[in-house]
Amino acid sequence: MTTPVEQALARVEDEQDHIRELRSGFDVFEREVRQLSAVSPRSQRQASQAAAGGTVAATQPLGGNAGKRDRCAKVRDLFADHVQARVRVGNEPLLETVRGELGDRVALALAPTTDTGFTETVKSELLSVTEQRQTKLDAMERALDTEAASLQQAIEAIPEVEHSLEPTHGPLLTLGFTELQARHNALLSCERRLEGLVQSRQQHLHAATGADAAVGLTHHSLAEYLYDSLATPHPVLSTLTELTAYCREQKRAVRDHLTRRV
Repeated sequence: MTTPVEQALARVEDEQDHIRELRSGFDVFEREVRQLSAVSPRSQRQASQAAAGGTVAATQPLGGNAGKRDRCAKVRDLFADHVQARVRVGNEPLLETVRGELGDRVALALAPTTDTGFTETVKSELLSVTEQRQTKLDAMERALDTEAASLQQAIEAIPEVEHSLEPTHGPLLTLGFTELQARHNALLSCERRLEGLVQSRQQHLHAATGADAAVGLTHHSLAEYLYDSLATPHPVLSTLTELTAYCREQKRAVRDHLTRRV
């Protein structure tokens, strides 16, 4: 039977795979966009004049609308192939995904219904917000690695705690004072270890993810996102709390027997 903590680890590993895929897609997208040549503002103005019925010198190349259509369509295609294909958005329209990943300004600039050309300014902003998104994905990947390590620590510790809670010398009525005292001390040690594990987990959850605090990512917010679909949003704390309650119940029972033997 899979425990809640093991389910949580499986969820984290799935998200790690997803973030790595998405980061890889953004890497390719960024590299391809960087290689695209921008349309000059002058060419853009010439194209706008031509579209409005004006005239331009025959020797001056028209890079505006044609350049915008070609390059912006190319960027949209690159985004669809390398990013949207890796984002879990169902049938969301392409520009909605662009807006969600790169912001309103980029989505508007790339929209086929606008006249903004793929100028150096547009290209620079597109690359800038792409790099910001890559930075956030890097932060997410590091946070997931830390969360996985925290879960793995709990997975390794919990069986040892559960084993220490199992009776080793039969029913309490059959134990002598010395054996009861040893059992009580073992339960007390177990309780302290559980309290330490709970404290460690709480400190982990409330800490920012190291250098990634600048992007507003905390382990607590990450856990809420990751475990929203699980039976409990705090699988480690829930498991440790249940074990602590059981440990204290057993300790009280042993103490009752010790009191009667005095």
